[in-house]
Amino acid sequence: MILSCRFLTDVAGVNTYQYIAQAEMYQGDVQDLYIQLTDAAIDRTEQGFNPPGRRYCPPAGSTLSMVFKNIDDAKTVTRSAVQAFATLDASIWRIPLLATDPLAGTVTMLATLTEPSRVLHFVNQKGVLLRVR
Repeated sequence: MILSCRFLTDVAGVNTYQYIAQAEMYQGDVQDLYIQLTDAAIDRTEQGFNPPGRRYCPPAGSTLSMVFKNIDDAKTVTRSAVQAFATLDASIWRIPLLATDPLAGTVTMLATLTEPSRVLHFVNQKGVLLRVR
């Protein structure tokens, strides 16, 4: 298994969203970042899948922690994600970002998924772009 994620936008329900390559947000806004956990080892691009990767639903009781790293190490933010639709689709997670979060520019995400029997990690570089108005 290779844990990864897809970024989602226009999330209105468990089956109402769009996939995007990079999440773009504005610094200073209160906003939610939505991701869908995937197993990148399955349903790969070279096999004809678009988007690649199969959604991954962790077992009940799992937690997801996200660390957002800026180029400036003093501007690191850690957030706990929550399952947006836990009973309908455990693969979709929401990460709240606050107006006071000191993030700007391209941000690297470090994720830790803690399941009852194991801990999985993934890194997403250049996945989130926080623009300054």
